[in-house]
Amino acid sequence: GASALTRALARLPKAPADPSVRIGLAEPDDAALFATPRGDALLATIDAFRAFTDDPWWVGRVAAVNAASDVLAKGGRARHALALVNVPESEPARAEETLYQVLAGMRAALDPLGVSLVGGHTTQGGERLAGEVEPVCAHRLDRHPGVYVDPALAADMRGLLPGARLAPLLEGLARANADAARVVREVGATGCTDVSGFGLAGHLAALLRASGASACLFASALPAWPGARELLARGVRSTFHGQNARERADVSVAGGVTAEDRELIFDPQTSGGLLFGVDAARARCKARAIATRR
Repeated sequence: GASALTRALARLPKAPADPSVRIGLAEPDDAALFATPRGDALLATIDAFRAFTDDPWWVGRVAAVNAASDVLAKGGRARHALALVNVPESEPARAEETLYQVLAGMRAALDPLGVSLVGGHTTQGGERLAGEVEPVCAHRLDRHPGVYVDPALAADMRGLLPGARLAPLLEGLARANADAARVVREVGATGCTDVSGFGLAGHLAALLRASGASACLFASALPAWPGARELLARGVRSTFHGQNARERADVSVAGGVTAEDRELIFDPQTSGGLLFGVDAARARCKARAIATRR
C-alpha cells in the first residue's frame, strides 16, 4: 500500500545527484520525468497488477490502457512501449497462443493511441505475467483467488457475477483516458492522477496533501458498476481493499451515507479514470466537455 511504499522508499540512501532527473523518487509521481542530452523531456512509467480474467487478450489490452494512463495523467503522450510477458510452462503450442493473445490485446489498445510496441522480453515460469513500459510497464496474468481490484471482478472470480455484466465491465476497463486527458489540459487542471490500486480515497488524498486542500465527496455521485454496491454489502472485497481502508480514520462520513458507499472509495481499481483538480468556475464546463466526448 501507499504507506508501505512510502516507508520502503524512506529507508533507501539518498541517491547521487543527477541533474537529468526532473521527477524521481525524491518526489514520487505517476511517472518519472527526465531530460535527454538534447534537452527533451521524457516520461517513463511501470505498472503491475494481477489478472482479472482467464482471457489473456483482455488482460493484455487492459494492461496497456492502464500503463498509458500514467503518462496521460502527467500531460504527456505515450509513444513507445515494451512488453514483458511471462507465460506458464506448458506445451509450445499453448504457450505460443497465450503469448499471441496477450500481445494482440496490447496492440488493440496501443494502436488507436498511436503507441508503437517496439520490443520487450518473454520468459516462462509458474505464473502468467504481462507487462508494458511507457517506455516501461508490467502486469501479472495469474488467477489467484481474491486479488482482483474491484468487487465486480472479485465476484466474477468467485462465480457471483452474471455473465451479462462481465462484457460491459471489460469494455469499461479497456476504455482509454486519452479524451479525458485532452479535457484536463484544456481546462487548465492543476493536478492529475489516474485512479488505480489505492482507490479513489487514496489517490484523492495524495492530490490533497500535495495541494494543502480538503475535499467533499457526494455519495450519490460516486460512479459504480451495476451491482458493485450490492457486492460490497455481501462482503465481497479484493485483497487490497482492507489495506486501503486503513485510511478510514482520515475520512469524515456524514449521516445517511451507507457503509457500501463508504467502502466504495477504498476499492482498488484495475484501470480507472483520471482524477484532477480544476478551478471551481470551470468545473461545470469541464463536466459537460467530458460527457460530450464519451
